[in-house]
Amino acid sequence: MEKINSYSNNKTKCIEVIPMAKLVKVKSKQPSLKIRHAGSTSFEYEFPTEDTVIEMPERHANIIIRNPTFYIVGEKTEGTSEQEDKKEEFMKELQKIKGIGSKTAKDIVAAYVTKEELIKSIKEKHDMPFQDDIVESLNKTYGGK
Repeated sequence: MEKINSYSNNKTKCIEVIPMAKLVKVKSKQPSLKIRHAGSTSFEYEFPTEDTVIEMPERHANIIIRNPTFYIVGEKTEGTSEQEDKKEEFMKELQKIKGIGSKTAKDIVAAYVTKEELIKSIKEKHDMPFQDDIVESLNKTYGGK
């Protein structure tokens, strides 16, 4: 998909082709949800009902679907059970860390789908959306300070 810009002045006429992001449709499994992402690409979407389908750039969808409450409409998901098994394994590993229960582990897995993503975030010293004691435990366990 591409966008065509056309402009001219007295002497020249130019047509410029700009590649656009692929759009996908995302749906929520729960009603009344608002999702925000602040980072290099900031965005906000609101899902007022379960039936709400929002069309958005694929890169936004890829961030949103890290949370299992959201999914891309019409996409076949191959290897879902294997992916779910990895998430479950990661959650169990997190729960072994002192101070992290099932709810906190679920929140961590929603933010960082894989152990590798969490480790990368810790090594790059990104801010984490968790309480200081949880961040300290994660840093200690997965290689930070």
